[in-house]
Amino acid sequence: MEKVLNVFKNIFGNMSLRKHPFLFLLQFIVLIIIAYTLIPIFVELVVYIVNVLSNLVENILKGI
Repeated sequence: MEKVLNVFKNIFGNMSLRKHPFLFLLQFIVLIIIAYTLIPIFVELVVYIVNVLSNLVENILKGI
């Protein structure tokens, strides 16, 4: 969690709100869009891995 916060600080720390308010807003919107597209992909990946592992365990238990 701290790494995520550090990334946010790095991205937003370099931006000056007074000089580039529009650029800051644009960056924020892009970040939100990226987050919304990546999070479901990660969730699906985790679900897929869990399914594969549970099938593997089930097959091993059937074999014994």
